[in-house]
Amino acid sequence: MSKLVSGEIAEDFANYYYTSEQKSTAVALGVLVNKDGVKKAGGFIVSAMPDATEDELFILENRLKEAKPISQMLEENMSLLDIAKDITGDIDIQTLKQEEKTPKYECNCSKEKMARGIQTIGKEELQKIIEEDKKAETVCHFCNKKYEFSEEELKSLIN
Repeated sequence: MSKLVSGEIAEDFANYYYTSEQKSTAVALGVLVNKDGVKKAGGFIVSAMPDATEDELFILENRLKEAKPISQMLEENMSLLDIAKDITGDIDIQTLKQEEKTPKYECNCSKEKMARGIQTIGKEELQKIIEEDKKAETVCHFCNKKYEFSEEELKSLIN
């Protein structure tokens, strides 16, 4: 969890990465508007790879300080590759081949994972549930799938 620090979305995202993910991350967002509404919008997120050296991070930090504002880059119609080269200073940037992919909603929850979660409440609390309710229901907070546990299943979790 991360508190909003300024109300500026990019700053709040950067703070989130720093406090919640413990990653130094640069975030820049920009929106160009005209009388008809949003003309262009874009941004970037730069996070260091785990093997980045202190020297590389120092160079990148200075490049980011010197970079033009993202809204100016958008106004100049810079390509994504040009923006990446500009903010990193790396003229040898390689892009990965893009593949057509359709996003798919998946959750890796399972009854076994939920059972392990139930076990964390402790034997006494689990015994209380068995005595009072004779069953339990858990809900995945990601996909909202419900898992029901019978009295026998709850007893097996105690053992």
